[in-house]
Amino acid sequence: MPESRQYRVSLESIISFICLNISNFKCVTVTGSHVLVSSAGPLTVEDVDLLKNENAAAHKTSMYRMKELVIRRGAPFQMKITFNRPVTPQDMFQVQFRIGESFTLQQGATLLLRVTPAPDAVVGKYLVVVGVALANGLQYTPDSLRLPLYVLFNAFHPDDVVYLQNQSDAHMYVMKDNGVIYVGDYPQYSSKPWNYGQFEAGVLDACIYIMDKSELPIADRGDVVKVCRMASAMINSHDDQGVLVGNWSDDFSLGSPPTLAPVSFAQCWVYAGVLNTFLRCLGLASRVITNFFSAHDNNGNLRTDLVFTADMQPDSRNTRDSIWYQTRHNTR
Repeated sequence: MPESRQYRVSLESIISFICLNISNFKCVTVTGSHVLVSSAGPLTVEDVDLLKNENAAAHKTSMYRMKELVIRRGAPFQMKITFNRPVTPQDMFQVQFRIGESFTLQQGATLLLRVTPAPDAVVGKYLVVVGVALANGLQYTPDSLRLPLYVLFNAFHPDDVVYLQNQSDAHMYVMKDNGVIYVGDYPQYSSKPWNYGQFEAGVLDACIYIMDKSELPIADRGDVVKVCRMASAMINSHDDQGVLVGNWSDDFSLGSPPTLAPVSFAQCWVYAGVLNTFLRCLGLASRVITNFFSAHDNNGNLRTDLVFTADMQPDSRNTRDSIWYQTRHNTR
């Protein structure tokens, strides 16, 4: 029976082991130690298994309703590679983790690799590709064996900058997929139940599509500040054809559910709810808060100027500033 051994491979994000660096395409490579082609016959890959059930349980991603593996950066995961024959010390192989728009010594025929993405790794959808050295160069796995791998921020890992020391907060603000949003005027406010739905089918791919549409460089997608600033801009359709079209009138007749186009319509609590879905889906701890008595300075003088008539009635005609409620997301 072929022997299976386990090896730990440290995956450095972007800085080390980069085999490609062409605009929006990056590749991180882990390579076997020998460069001679084996005399035991060509080595070919028969199967690649990302061990979805085991890894998803360890990474707290089992709730994502998708067939592909989702992991959190900074934490190790395991994968199996099955070859057509036992691997010899003369064999050379590569495991590539590719991310972009286009898409170890051992014995035995099955390898069990332990891979640890860096805690600052790029967040997004990778493609796992195995390459084997043959006499005429590297032969890569066919499309049927090139497996997608989703990497998220990790609020549960102390080496990730998004880590929350209070792990009960991390579970609440990353894993909880529903809540309430407060609207109205104080003290006559009310609550709306809200389904964030960050684990629903298609939501993670939609979040990655938003990042792609924003043209945020791949190299910046591991930076939580840049990702949050991009998301804040892209959830609003103004200027950049983002997700939601704002409408504070009483006419919602043009509202429609389009595909791959801004959705009409939204107000502050809708923006906050959708942005909260985006952030939690990518592994960031966030929550929706409502602030009553929010002052709007419309002329930039850093004051809230309220104009009244001689009989102390509000003069709405000459008042440009206002005080009302706002609902916003809050990244923990």
